[in-house]
Amino acid sequence: MRNGGHVTEIDWPPNRWREIDMARFRELRNIRGGSRRAAIFFTENQRKIVHRKVIQALLHDQDDPMKRLRGNKGARDLLAPTGVALLSGTRDGPLLRTFGYNLTGQEFMAVSPEDAGEAQLLRAANKIV
Repeated sequence: MRNGGHVTEIDWPPNRWREIDMARFRELRNIRGGSRRAAIFFTENQRKIVHRKVIQALLHDQDDPMKRLRGNKGARDLLAPTGVALLSGTRDGPLLRTFGYNLTGQEFMAVSPEDAGEAQLLRAANKIV
């Protein structure tokens, strides 16, 4: 961009797909059952910030793709007994910050505890069993 004869730099938003293995992503899109598909995706992509648009693309065939992440038989319920917490920037911001992450309201992250302290935090927040 030119500004009074000077070139200014533009900060582009981060690429939402940068850390996603696209070959595996395409395979996952063929798995039946949106909640199961989301649970597998997040199990394989822990501690990666995942934007809502990526989830919508993964769950392309679901009427309400974001419902597949929530409790009530969604991915959260499938993951919690395995020790994986599915966290959202909207609902779990303070908890995510204790792990060193600052997500927007459009982002999600799966986290398995790496030590007893993290496990205690996730259990206290009722995110894992």
